[in-house]
Formats: sequence, C-alpha cells, structure tokens
Amino acid sequence: MFSKEGDIRQEVQEESDLKTTTNTFGSQFISHSLRFASRTALVENREGETITRTFAEYLTEAKMAARSLLEIGLRPKESVCIMGHNSIEWHWMQFLDLGMTQQTWKLEARLQAIKEVDPCMINFTSGSTGTPKAVLHSHSAILTAADTLMKDWGLKTNPQERFICYLPLYHGAQHLLSTFEHHLLGAVLHIAPREAIKLESSFDPQTKLVDTLKDVRPTVFYGVSRMLEKIIEHLDETLASANRIKQKMCETIQNLNAEKNLAILQENDVNGIFSPSSLTWKLCRHYVVNSIKYSIGLDQCRTVICGSSPLSKSLLLRFLGIDIFLVNEYGMTETWVTHCDRGKQKLGSVGTVVKGVEMKILDPDERGFGEVLVRTPSIFTCYMKDPEKTRASFLGDGWYRSGDLGKIEDGYLFLVGRLKELLVTSGGKNVPPLPIEERVKEAIPCASHVVLIGERRKFLTMLIALKGDTTVPHQFHPLTKQWISNIIDHEVPETMEALTEIEQTKVHNAIQAAIDNVNAFAECHSFRIQKWRFLPQELSFERGELTPSQKIKREAVDLNYSHLIDAMYNS
Repeated sequence: MFSKEGDIRQEVQEESDLKTTTNTFGSQFISHSLRFASRTALVENREGETITRTFAEYLTEAKMAARSLLEIGLRPKESVCIMGHNSIEWHWMQFLDLGMTQQTWKLEARLQAIKEVDPCMINFTSGSTGTPKAVLHSHSAILTAADTLMKDWGLKTNPQERFICYLPLYHGAQHLLSTFEHHLLGAVLHIAPREAIKLESSFDPQTKLVDTLKDVRPTVFYGVSRMLEKIIEHLDETLASANRIKQKMCETIQNLNAEKNLAILQENDVNGIFSPSSLTWKLCRHYVVNSIKYSIGLDQCRTVICGSSPLSKSLLLRFLGIDIFLVNEYGMTETWVTHCDRGKQKLGSVGTVVKGVEMKILDPDERGFGEVLVRTPSIFTCYMKDPEKTRASFLGDGWYRSGDLGKIEDGYLFLVGRLKELLVTSGGKNVPPLPIEERVKEAIPCASHVVLIGERRKFLTMLIALKGDTTVPHQFHPLTKQWISNIIDHEVPETMEALTEIEQTKVHNAIQAAIDNVNAFAECHSFRIQKWRFLPQELSFERGELTPSQKIKREAVDLNYSHLIDAMYNS
C-alpha cells in the first residue's frame, strides 16, 4: 500500500486539510500524526516478518477505515465492536477499499461535528464480581486521563520511547497507553505476539512476554502483578542453573539492594544499612544488577508500572533488588488512574491522588475503613443502556462510588478489597479476603493462587494452588520443587502424587505452619483459616477463573471446586 514515498507525502498533505476546531481525540490524532509523520509508530513481528507503520502511514490507514465506515452507513455516536487479537491492521483490505469513493469533505464534516463531551470509546469492566459492564467515555475524559498519566508515569515526547502492547485492549490501562498515550507522545508501540499473555505457557523463545521484552527493551512497561511475578519466576529459573557461588552472590546483592532501595523509597535513613563500600564490590554490584536487568529485557526501562491488582511487598522487594522502583497505580475502568505512588511510598498503600482527583471515605468504621469515593474530571459518562446502574453509582456533587473498601492515612489510600468480595460468615462477620490471601502468599512463596472461602459459612477455609511447571501440565514448577526439597531434604519428584506418604505429610505440615503463622496475626477468631485444601492446578483464564488482568473470579472458583469446598465443611 505504501510502495511509493510520494504517495505517502500526498496522503499526509491531504490530511493537513482535515482540521478540527474541538479538542477531541480525532483532532489530537490528526495533529500528532502530522507532527510525528516520519517516526515509527507501530511494530509487530509476525511469523518471522517485522511489520512497521510510520505515523503518516497510520493516519492514512485510519482515514481509509473512517471513510469505509461512512460508506457502510455508520451514523454519529454509533459504536463499532472489534473482536480480534491485538495487531496492526484490525481491518481487511476489502474493507478499506470500500471508502475509496468517499470524499474527504464528508469525513472532515463528521470530524467537525464531534464535541469534547461526545462518546469516544466503550470499555468493559473486568467482571471479577459480576457481569462486565459497558463503560462509555467521552473525548474530554480520555484526554484528561492521558494528560494525567503523562505526568505521573514520567512519559516523554521522544522517538526513542518504546511501549509494549500485550494485554487485550479491553484492559483500560493497556488501552490508554497503547491507543492514546503512544500517539500523543510520538512513541513506538510494539505489538507482542498473542502467545505472550498465556500465563499457563512457558517463556519459550520467540513466543512469550519475556522474549518480547528482550527484543523491544521498552523504556516504559505496564504490568499486572501476575505478569511481573512471572518475570521474576523466569529470572529465578535462569539463576537456578548457575553455580552455587554465582547464585549466592546474586542473592546477596539483590537482598542488600532491596533493603537500601526500600529505605530510599520510604525516605528513611540509609546510614545504618550495611552496604560494602569497596570499589570491587561496587563494580560487582553494578555488573550483576545490570546483567540481571538485561536478561529480562528491562535494562533500558525507565518506568515499570504495576496495576490492576495489589502490589505485594515481596514483589516490590524483588524489583528493588535490581534497582527497579515499581510505580503502583490504582484506578477503575470508570475513572482511569486516580492514585499513584511515584516518589515516596508507604507499604500496602496505592499512593496519593493524582492531580485533579478528589477522594474521601463514605461512612468509615471505627478503624477508618469505608467505601472509597472519587471525584475526577476523567469520570465516565454512563453505563451503556443501564441508566439505573449509572445513577446508583453516584452520590451528590459528582462523587463516584468505587465499590472498593479502604481507608486514608496521611493522604495515602490503603485498600482491603471490593465491597462485593466481602465474605459474610453465617455469624454475620464481614471478612475482607484480600489481606488474608496476600499474607498467605507471602508465607508460602511457591503458592500461585490462594482463595479464601467463607461466604455464609461457619468458619473460613482456603484453596491453595502451588506453582506448576509451565511446560508440562500437572507437574511442579522448579520454584515449587526447590521449596519442597528444602522441606523433605532431598530431590523432589515431578508431582505431588509421586511423593511418599511421609513426604506429603511434611509438605502438609509446612503449609499448616505457614497458615498458623498467618492466623497468629488475625484480627479475631473469625478471621482465622480453619481448614485448607490443595487445588489440582493453577487457576486459569481459559476456565473462567481469572479475568484478563488476572483477578480471581470467586463465583467461578466456588463452582469449579465445589467438591473440595464441601468436603472441608462436611468433614
């Protein structure tokens, strides 16, 4: 399509006539495409072939697609649904050809008619606590959110800025970064292979996320917690193959780094922290840290953002150990990003409000916990075709009911989960599952997923899935094997069933000891885990147990493993 450079220049010149007077994404798309015309906009590796588009080519194809939509009768404020994997062209050539007869003035007239408050995009909520809702956003809301993220994530207008698009674009933050931020900044967007987000798959060459990271070496990377955990697991697998001396050196350097960087992050005194000062040690530390970051493709990454699910202390420390200060962010599909902890952090907090956002707690209890209310200029317009839910989501004066349970300390927001996820026991006790689940995962480092059970039950129980081998189904992950080998004091077989009865008892005792340790810090007896069972496998998106952002869908887990749950309460 773009075989002649002159054709591109002619198309871009035509686009310069497409002027709009309103501040909509369409007007921003055109102006920034012209501004960054010769820069690379999109890159995709497909079956060994590298496909690219400049911003000029991107704009030309967008114009052709827009004309084709006019040709088939798309009316103002109507929506288009795209079903497909992330790719450069979401449209067929036959479709683009439909608009060849459409004149430019018709497209210009349509663009001129769009107002800032008009609909721009529909995104869907994750559906972790019910049926996903269609969330309508205006041009104004999206551009406001994009401007906020540029500042709080430290994004720059730079042709060397590189992002990776790997999550489905119905994930809000990925959509904002990939569709809007990258264009407004003139950054290069690399589209990852579709296999890159299959968490059940291994990091095989040329197909998985870690390989994409190494190929692209992004300057900014957005990841959900589970993806970041997988990157660390890949790193641990790599280090496990090194000799004992190298393993010990890497472990020592990462632990010292994590302790010092955590103190820096919390603005604490670092003078009392042991850190060898010899030149040899500093050179060694520099070499080890840089080598580790290079091995996972994050050596040129300026900012790594963690969103969609809580950032655990253990995950934070692992990245601090290699001099990567994770930026924790919090937001919702309806509000975009509202909180960010860039700069000083408080462990367990999602940070303070970003510029232009207001927050308060509705009806806080004696501990200060209540529903988080948010007021922001980037708020959504409505839930599509559901005015009742839209009205129910707001209080007076534009305060949005987030549905999240949290408290505010010195301006920092601490969350304990969704109100809909609260487990109400048969005794009437409200138990937020998330903090308990996080403590169990901290106590059992080889636990992939843990799910607290107790809704309308007499006591709490838990389902625990150990990390499995990503290449061979139903076998231990190397990290799980290492953890078990430390317990039984010799080499571990591939599966739990292959362990002897005595060995299985030792593993169960170790899990129980971890549970007992968590129970020791329980707020009251009702918050203690009375029984637990192993899940036969890790939770899966394919089986409907996880959302695309890896949040647990509790109803699906309850249904899929009802036999295990019932057994705990009937025994």
